[in-house]
Amino acid sequence: MRFNFKNTVFKIFQYTVLIMIALIQIYPLFWLLTFSLKTNQEIFGANPMALPLSFKISNYSNILFEGNLLRYLFNSTFVTGATIAIAILVSAMSATQLQE
Repeated sequence: MRFNFKNTVFKIFQYTVLIMIALIQIYPLFWLLTFSLKTNQEIFGANPMALPLSFKISNYSNILFEGNLLRYLFNSTFVTGATIAIAILVSAMSATQLQE
């Protein structure tokens, strides 16, 4: 098997570009997670881009129970389920009519 310098350089360039794209895609998720674990003083303080000094997990319980997130999730699930059921019903009726 022969070593192909051009092919190797292309592969290194290709993987470098792919890793850069992956980091660009992952950074907003990391940013979202770190901000969700901060206190308001840390978010609006002198250095909002720094890592949280103390991880505040209670933010998630506040969202779930005080922010009515469970109700919003139920509403979204109900509307999605109803939409899917209506789409299946209409599709089935259309398919039956088109079959004849």
